[in-house]
Amino acid sequence: MRRLLCPHPRRGSGGFLIADFSAAAGTMTWKVTGTSSKQVKFTWGDGADTTLTMTGSEQTLTHNYTKASFNLRISGDTVTKWQCNNAQLKGDVADLPTGAATYSFYNTSISGDVADLPTGAVNYYFSNTSISGDLNVFATLGTEIDLIYLYGCINITGYTSATLQNISADNAANIRVYNLGLTSTEVDNFIIDLAAAQTGDGYLSIGGTNAARTSASNAAVAALLALGWDVLVNE
Repeated sequence: MRRLLCPHPRRGSGGFLIADFSAAAGTMTWKVTGTSSKQVKFTWGDGADTTLTMTGSEQTLTHNYTKASFNLRISGDTVTKWQCNNAQLKGDVADLPTGAATYSFYNTSISGDVADLPTGAVNYYFSNTSISGDLNVFATLGTEIDLIYLYGCINITGYTSATLQNISADNAANIRVYNLGLTSTEVDNFIIDLAAAQTGDGYLSIGGTNAARTSASNAAVAALLALGWDVLVNE
């Protein structure tokens, strides 16, 4: 699949998301992967700092808060994976640090437009977050990536028909745009535009709370199936 190629004037090299435990103290857990010997510093906002030295494997970092709210900042070397699933995590995707291969955030309160996601990753995984925007951002995808997963992101505004890229040319594409409340027309148009550009196989899940497709996308579904795609959609 492809790289998001959008301008990011607000993004800085060391900033990250603002996190807020608005009701009570709690625990913040991150999973981070980076090149061996690289370092990132977590400034937790409660007077404590943690410098994490990468090992090349995934590391789990947990911090216990004893107060209700804080401002979290992360700085340092580029890492390959950021993952967090704390509901109290807030902020804008435009402030995510650049350079990672994987961005994985689920059951968080992060928001922002999908067009402002960092470029260059191979996995974008956002589930039950508050991100918004038009799925036509897929039209700007450029370099091969493995996964775009948007599940239960109910603030997605829909899909405006666009000329999509050949996202299955090298590796099996994996697209999961599920439980987004898309209309039948939007589902049809997405499938049609996707099929028009593909030369390889992949996986498409576009069901859940999305409306059923119509006969308008029959030819597109047939074309994807002929290429070896798995297509999960409401009929």
